[in-house]
Amino acid sequence: MAVCCCTIASAQDTTVEPQTNLSTPSTPQASLKASEIQGLDHVVMQLSWYPNFQFAGYYAAKMKGFYEEEGLDVEIRHRNVDLLPPDAVLSGKADFGNATSDAILLRMKGEPIVALAVLMQHSPWCLLVREDSGINVPADLINKTVALDLSYQDIEILAMFKNEGILLDRMNIVKRHKNVKQMVNKVVDAKATYIGTHPFYLEGKGVPGRVIRPLNYG
Repeated sequence: MAVCCCTIASAQDTTVEPQTNLSTPSTPQASLKASEIQGLDHVVMQLSWYPNFQFAGYYAAKMKGFYEEEGLDVEIRHRNVDLLPPDAVLSGKADFGNATSDAILLRMKGEPIVALAVLMQHSPWCLLVREDSGINVPADLINKTVALDLSYQDIEILAMFKNEGILLDRMNIVKRHKNVKQMVNKVVDAKATYIGTHPFYLEGKGVPGRVIRPLNYG
């Protein structure tokens, strides 16, 4: 199972649609004008989450002027709940994005997407469970309630289940919420999440947790 956290781009030329957010001037025209004055090419980088440790390199490069040295005016956009980075890149709404193993899956399906740089040795995607749940391995999730989106973003989790011979119909799959309330209230037994966020949020609610990582299962 190949897992990574990487920077992606389209293998085809795309047209970026201007979009205003907190990190850009108030109008697309102002953004383009500033880029033209500096002689820079305006490009968009779509992130999968809000400012966090895994994006430190992107922000540091912008602050230190590394992009400008290469002739680029990089607009970094935070998470869009309605648009995953690979979809943003493929639709032309962004020039670059970040992805995990979903980039590999999309490439295998023939989508014109390429990985430019692998930034992490292992993917941060995991299953979070309560420490008091008695769940230690994927097989313990049989007949349990698991919060997944079942989108290509969850491909690593789905690959782990397949590798362990666990059919999805042996679990109660529900929609994944963007917070830890489901776990605090014991509505779900496990949820797909990033290892660097929700485990700490859960602990902050006074509920110790543990993670099951796909990288340990194939």
